[in-house]
Amino acid sequence: MPYDCQVNFICSIRALIAFSLCKDSEFCRKQISFPYISNTKLENSAQVMFLGELEEILDVIEPTQFVKIQEPLFKQISRCVSSPHFQVAERALYYWNNEYIMSLIEENSSVILPIMFASLYRISKEHWNP
Repeated sequence: MPYDCQVNFICSIRALIAFSLCKDSEFCRKQISFPYISNTKLENSAQVMFLGELEEILDVIEPTQFVKIQEPLFKQISRCVSSPHFQVAERALYYWNNEYIMSLIEENSSVILPIMFASLYRISKEHWNP
C-alpha cells in the first residue's frame, strides 16, 4: 500500500474510532483490531503512526468506554510489543509512559495483564538487546 494511502487510511481510522467511541463499541473494537490483523498490510511507519493516533484517543477516552475496548486493544498492543521491527515495539511499549493510560491499565489490570504477560515475558528473555 503506498505511503499516501496509509496516511489517509490511518486518518480515516482515527476519525472512525473517535466517532464510534460515542456510538457503537462493537464497531470500535473492529476498527482497533483491523490494522494489525496482518502486519504485512501496513508498513512499519504506518503502524507507528497508528499507535500514536491511538494513544491520542486513549488520552481522552472515558474509563467506561475504555473497558469496552480494552481486550481487543491490548491483544493488538501485545502483538505490537512482540514486533520484530524495533520502532513498532518501542511505540507500543511507550504507552506505559503515559500517566492516564497507566491509570486505566491499573484499574483494569485483571484483564490487561494476562493478555500482555506472555509477550512481555518473551521479549524480556529473547530480545536481541537485553
